[in-house]
Amino acid sequence: MQGLTEFLPVSSSGHLVLAKDLLGLTLPGLTLEIMLHVGTALAVAVFMRRDIGRMIAAVLRWDRFDPAFGEAWMLLLASVPAALAGILFAHLPKPGSPPHALRPRCCWSPR
Repeated sequence: MQGLTEFLPVSSSGHLVLAKDLLGLTLPGLTLEIMLHVGTALAVAVFMRRDIGRMIAAVLRWDRFDPAFGEAWMLLLASVPAALAGILFAHLPKPGSPPHALRPRCCWSPR
């Protein structure tokens, strides 16, 4: 299911939930989900290997006039918002956290 809709704006984790519900499956845990995401990333990397290689070569040569150089930097810049979100929201409790994790953590709150 995930392979067929890979380039549509559908969450990969959403595929797992849909497949689980539609097929009546019990998924073994986070390991399977991680392996599916790694497999997807590997498939995209293999498919895009020539473009990735051109970008790496252009950056290593520091050839600012090569279009692949600009693509590499655009890819890097496009990753910045996700990295910032991860850093800024890392302290928030995860779904399923115990209730005490929802209390604000500041100098005057009791522990």
